Amino acid sequence: MNFKTFAALGGLTAVISLAAVTWATEGGGPAGVDPLGAQSNAGAMPADSRTSPADTLTEVYGESVLGEPLEATSVGSGSRVVVVIGGLHTGLEAETADLVATLRDDFLAGKTEVPDGVRVVFVAEANPDGRLLETRVNAHDVDLNRNWPTDDWAEWATHGDAEVFGGDSPLSEPETLALHGYLRQLDPEFVVSVHGFAGVVHHNGMSQAEALGELFADAAGFDLTANWEHYDVTGDMIEAMAELVVPAADVELFEGDPNSLVRVRRGLDAVLRTLAGGDGSS
Repeated sequence: MNFKTFAALGGLTAVISLAAVTWATEGGGPAGVDPLGAQSNAGAMPADSRTSPADTLTEVYGESVLGEPLEATSVGSGSRVVVVIGGLHTGLEAETADLVATLRDDFLAGKTEVPDGVRVVFVAEANPDGRLLETRVNAHDVDLNRNWPTDDWAEWATHGDAEVFGGDSPLSEPETLALHGYLRQLDPEFVVSVHGFAGVVHHNGMSQAEALGELFADAAGFDLTANWEHYDVTGDMIEAMAELVVPAADVELFEGDPNSLVRVRRGLDAVLRTLAGGDGSS
């Protein structure tokens, strides 16, 4: 399925909310977890192969409450688009923005391959004001992963044991409103949003989200789940994508894991290669 099929619904085929990525093997990861094994060269490009400047584009799709630009960088020229998002939450999850930025820069430098037929769009800083203010929320004190249009949206929501503000209404914030509109324009196959820290790939229940999420999780060494069991979450992005018939997943890093970039890179590579081969979509 793709965006054009669900245009009447305001559809979007998929969003991958990716909290972080790192591509250098350092240490052994969390205790009891060693799924990575020997480092693979499957995603490495030949020394004489580099992404063409014509296949890259950086654009501003909106601005934050404080006027910071909201930027996205696409790499590759294929028709099947995958979106990787970091920093929707900042504060203690700021490393997700750094990891997505590192992954983006590796793709731009030609260190990591975009298969033919695929394009990857990186949104590394979805909440730049939160980074500046060193807080999880935006400059209006809104949790941007509780501000999406879902049936269960609530003005007051939870994060762990804390109460958080979901905004005055869904998409009340310039960051979420701009990202929602941008994703609708992209016609993506899958969207990944990177978060911390639970060590799981949490998909939005769609069959394609489960299939691509399982590919990602198996390659990255994460568990796969359709149910977030830690606390009630309302108005979140991947649920909003499900209501638009869009496969999406949150990728939750392990806390303090030196192999986060390796894991995410391998998970993303598995998804890209499957989509480039014509599998993974209906």
